Amino acid sequence: MVDRLSDLPEELISDITHRLGDDKFALRATCRAIEKKSFREFATEHFSRKCVHFTTDSLGVLRDISRSTRLSAFVKDVSIVTALFSEQGFRCPGPTSTHWKPSVRQSEAYKFYIQDQQTLKTTGGDRAILTECFKHLLALKTVAFVDNADCLRDDTDYRGGNKVLRQTGESSCAIIPWTEPWKRSYITGLIVFWKR
Repeated sequence: MVDRLSDLPEELISDITHRLGDDKFALRATCRAIEKKSFREFATEHFSRKCVHFTTDSLGVLRDISRSTRLSAFVKDVSIVTALFSEQGFRCPGPTSTHWKPSVRQSEAYKFYIQDQQTLKTTGGDRAILTECFKHLLALKTVAFVDNADCLRDDTDYRGGNKVLRQTGESSCAIIPWTEPWKRSYITGLIVFWKR
């Protein structure tokens, strides 16, 4: 007979955790034994599919995961949204044929992301971060370049997408896919880089 929940075998804890939905976070926080026994289920659900975009924050999340000896082993698929923050985003008509009119704070956040992406590109910071990540993600099976986050699978954890929306209040066209020739040359360079 089992006196405590934490005395149950890992398989049963994992099954209970799976059935709890979002309440699994509360269960995992109850004690170290349950956290340890539910880790595999948790990591498989929340870390097997990751998505990032080209900002220091978003790439940094993937780097932090790749540096974790516990979490890095669970990352199987990485998608990279190839959208750019562009001055064109300020002039893009919205769905109701009006222009996106960000507040001063939203405008400053958007300009910060433009500068951040330009800095990553000119310094090679994006390549350095992704190279480091891919060295440590030994279970990685696929890397996908996606030009529209709406095309991601529902179970993909997109790190940074909600933060950008919250900070910029951007419309759907404010972050644009790589359509102009100078943007395609940037992504072509990265694709060649990944083929090595």
